[in-house]
Amino acid sequence: KDLDNLSEAIKEKSFKKIEDIGHQLKGSAGSYGFITLSHLGKDLEDAAQHEDLNDANLVVAKISEHLKLLEIDYE
Repeated sequence: KDLDNLSEAIKEKSFKKIEDIGHQLKGSAGSYGFITLSHLGKDLEDAAQHEDLNDANLVVAKISEHLKLLEIDYE
């Protein structure tokens, strides 16, 4: 859902929305131990703060790829 929201925010050039999603991802992913996703959330937040759509798109692509490779082991 966040990826869809991010795509829409990027199309709209809504840097505040991009920053908010990045911040939420950074915090929630970090609290569950998903360190790479947390770092990507920080990168997204930074891209939004610098109003850099190219970096934001690159980070979104990295998040999408990472989620495809992610395996969760429920123990």
